[in-house]
Amino acid sequence: MLKKILILFFLFVVLAPIPAWLLWGGASGRGVSGPELDIPRPYDGALLKTDYYRALDRYINAQAGFNGRLRRIKNWIDYRIWGRSDRDDIHVGRRGWLFRRTDIENHVQDQCADPGDARRRLLELHAVEKVVSATGRYFRFIVVPSKASVYPEYVGWVPLPAGGRCSAFDRMREADTAYPLKAWVPLEAAVMAGKFGSHLLYDPTGRFWNERGAAVAAEALHLSLFGTSTLAPVITMARRPDDLEDLLLSRAATPDQNAVRHLKGARTDGLGRLLLYGDGGSDHLLPHLARMARRVDIVAAETIPSRQMAEDWRAFDSILLQTTEAGVGHLRLDIDRIFDQLIAEAEPVARKSVNPTAVRAMAHTAIHPVAGGLEIKTVGARSSFALIDLPGSYRRCFRVLRLELAALQPERMTIEYRTNPPMFTKRSLPAGRFDMYLPLPVKSRVTLRFQPGGRAGLLRLHGAEILGFVSEAADGCGRPPRPPAPITTTGDTRPEAAHAGDQASRDASQPTTSGEAPAPDVRSQARAPTSRGPAPADRESAAKTGRAADPGTEAVIAAPAAEPPAPSPVIAAAPPPASDSHVSKPAVTPADDSPASHAGSDAAVDAGPPPAPTAAVVPAIALTEFADGRIFQRRGRAADIIVSGSYRGDVPAIEARVIHREQGLEVVPWTVVDADPRNGIFLGLLPRVPQGGWYVLEVRARDRPDLTVRGQHRWGIGMLVACIGQSNMKEWFNTGNDLEADALLRRYSGKGWKPLERTGNGAIAFGNRIIARTGVPVGLLDFAVNGSGLHRKADWGTGFWEDTRANSIYRRFATHVAATGGRLEFVVWLQGEADAARGTVSGLEYEASLTRFVERQVRRDVTNGSNRAHLPFLVVGMPRRPGGRDEPHQALREAQRAVAAKLPECYLAATTLDLQNQGKQHLTPEAYTAMGRRVAQTVLYVLGLEGFYRGPRVAAVRVVDAKIIEAALQHEGGDDVRPAGGITGWDVVDDLGSVPVRAVVRHDPHTIRIVLARPLVPPAEVRYLYGARPDTRRALRDNAALRLPLEAFRGEVAP
Repeated sequence: MLKKILILFFLFVVLAPIPAWLLWGGASGRGVSGPELDIPRPYDGALLKTDYYRALDRYINAQAGFNGRLRRIKNWIDYRIWGRSDRDDIHVGRRGWLFRRTDIENHVQDQCADPGDARRRLLELHAVEKVVSATGRYFRFIVVPSKASVYPEYVGWVPLPAGGRCSAFDRMREADTAYPLKAWVPLEAAVMAGKFGSHLLYDPTGRFWNERGAAVAAEALHLSLFGTSTLAPVITMARRPDDLEDLLLSRAATPDQNAVRHLKGARTDGLGRLLLYGDGGSDHLLPHLARMARRVDIVAAETIPSRQMAEDWRAFDSILLQTTEAGVGHLRLDIDRIFDQLIAEAEPVARKSVNPTAVRAMAHTAIHPVAGGLEIKTVGARSSFALIDLPGSYRRCFRVLRLELAALQPERMTIEYRTNPPMFTKRSLPAGRFDMYLPLPVKSRVTLRFQPGGRAGLLRLHGAEILGFVSEAADGCGRPPRPPAPITTTGDTRPEAAHAGDQASRDASQPTTSGEAPAPDVRSQARAPTSRGPAPADRESAAKTGRAADPGTEAVIAAPAAEPPAPSPVIAAAPPPASDSHVSKPAVTPADDSPASHAGSDAAVDAGPPPAPTAAVVPAIALTEFADGRIFQRRGRAADIIVSGSYRGDVPAIEARVIHREQGLEVVPWTVVDADPRNGIFLGLLPRVPQGGWYVLEVRARDRPDLTVRGQHRWGIGMLVACIGQSNMKEWFNTGNDLEADALLRRYSGKGWKPLERTGNGAIAFGNRIIARTGVPVGLLDFAVNGSGLHRKADWGTGFWEDTRANSIYRRFATHVAATGGRLEFVVWLQGEADAARGTVSGLEYEASLTRFVERQVRRDVTNGSNRAHLPFLVVGMPRRPGGRDEPHQALREAQRAVAAKLPECYLAATTLDLQNQGKQHLTPEAYTAMGRRVAQTVLYVLGLEGFYRGPRVAAVRVVDAKIIEAALQHEGGDDVRPAGGITGWDVVDDLGSVPVRAVVRHDPHTIRIVLARPLVPPAEVRYLYGARPDTRRALRDNAALRLPLEAFRGEVAP
């Protein structure tokens, strides 16, 4: 009997979705659930992978219409009967215990082969601890033990990695044993001891620890901060909305941690104003922290400090950084920003200038002194330079290298710590002047190697100093003299080889001296003292020792040795071919997937100068070409470009000029770009190249017309426009082949500069119209991502734009913008469907997110290349969404309009609700053509070439009589609207509900009349093009050339 019941129940579960799908699924199923899923394709070994079956299960669920109550029933059966889950983020363990999958993956993760990353992260935490403590503030760091680590007996079976079990947390703990971080409050022992008490510290179905687990951590934190151990009370909280069982059974949506929260504290003499960085695991800690502080500000951020919130640490008295074992590997600290905020208040800090001779050209780099510092010329990804033989940190003195730099263009620099194992860090170089802070590891001598980026560039090093943070009051960051070992560098020999025997443990135990007087700051402006920091060390008693100051804080090395040159791919040598003295052999162009092509700048990567011969050197020069079809962003009506290459022999100076490729006319005459080439490379700025194209570049040795190279690749000066968002933006480049692209139009997507030819109606219509009016090249940066959200709650697996982590879709976009020069003239944003799909993002949340995205991400990371005060940001309204829900789509459209109205140089670039759909998510080719031309109209308006960019708008609505409402229109480019009758898209709602509309007609060029089927009962509201799928079969458009639509409206009816 039981068997029959189970069989019948099974059949019910399997067959029940079919009538549900027939009744409701086709109308509202897939259209509102986010990006459509493709059926998982089998691959080698797929039948043995649980991930494949999970993906297949998701696809079947999406197609069968498992929605609402049916989905909850299915999930309950999966969990309670089969002990499984089709959610990627939840793992079902023994006895019904649930775990976050990130905790499980971290629990068994194989990271044993990468100890350098953990050491670098710990080194950055040391730097933060030192500078915060030097200002008189508290800093603490806690790692919440994962549920899987505390209760591994309930995890169940999971596959172990072949290389053993080792996580980023384990690696950081190992590194901490060699040089302990005082701010790190260990919780593992206390939590493991509490595990064996009478109560669980983690609920079986909870994501984070419960109130008892938080009480254990609060007691350890109180002991670390105040030196006393008080039994933290267990503060009972209501059932958390992020309970994993609720998520698993679809009883609750994935919770959102508000970006910033505030909590009033109860203690005035404790931590003062506390800034807490944490996730949901910190919620149970908040009642305890409120007993230790006057106020608690909670920030959820991927980068610390948060780029979106722009918090200033100077406004806080204490900093608490909380993460999880799984989050340790994703911890990102913005060291430069933290030091920029706090270093002026730090006391005492020993300062010593770094001798400029410590800067060594390593490969494909030229360094020479100029007024105010050193000039560093690099020619691409193979270039590097080093700071050699710097004094490292030790137990009584933590050292940080400060570099004062200036860059011509934004880049992404890689810094290698020549340690064992090596450590790497990446820093974004903004255009202009800035400071960079690099903590120095525990080592007697340290060498840093810098790779400035993938493009030719010019760095100016204005100053370098070593900041010493005293760990003990009796020590002034001094140490006994230790003469540096002689260093010679040939090719890529590691300069620190002479010190390979140094060990961190020996350095940490070295004897030290005190009494070193701080050297003057290299900054041009003096730092003001502050009263917030701790009292300075007792320098008087230190001075009585009579010991010498630390000579190790000034690195002095021999002059750099000449680097052996390498062959060059593009060479002009004397004597040239008799047939053409101005043309060299063609440049070597890498494939589209090469690093140079992905960087989007130098298509012919300079391989360095030719090898030094034993006989007489024949002079020759080689040009590093730009990528074919590259467009430089103009500044006004011209742009400065960087010219670079290599040479051999006696070349006194390098000149360059610009030639129009088709016309053969000289655009820029011969101009000296490098008057003093060194080390086999040349690099310089060719200023004020006028807008236009296509151009080619010529270089020559001054006074040597026989040494001339002419480039083969075309390039231009014009306008760069970023096209970002989700799939409807992507379809600009993929849908339709009705138009032919202008020869001056290019698309850049990280794989080189490509002509559009005939593919992509939206992009071609947009670019062609701008080129026709301006005559300059237009480059479209294609970085939209299908299905991407803006807010974190709209991440359906393809990413969200507020995510600024290293591999995020936004970081990829920003990196490629930097690769094209870092400047844009416009940004076009077409997005919102993912955020509205399931109603998980409110209108207020979207408005706040889009505001932060524009102001604190795009406009901070991208240099404004326009002639406006701010980088113009063009918002394209969301198209219709058949099958979508009205309320969330309407809320997000209103949020987009609100952002466009309140932010300077932010424009509602086009209304798209009247355009015809093709399928449930995208538009027809003709619709993309119309959209592209409408957005181009906005660009031309901003450029001052058009007098309007928006269609007519509803200015007011009023009651004529009980059954007639009039809408007054305000025209922009036209003076009338069509059609005259049978107009669709209007709705009226009054106190009784929806009012049937009998007819909508054009009364005159400025008035629309709405005739109702019954008398109006105030209060009443009129809507036009409302919701996800308004009726646009006979929508209103003006009589201007573009036939722009009447914009959506929602407003109360005036009596």
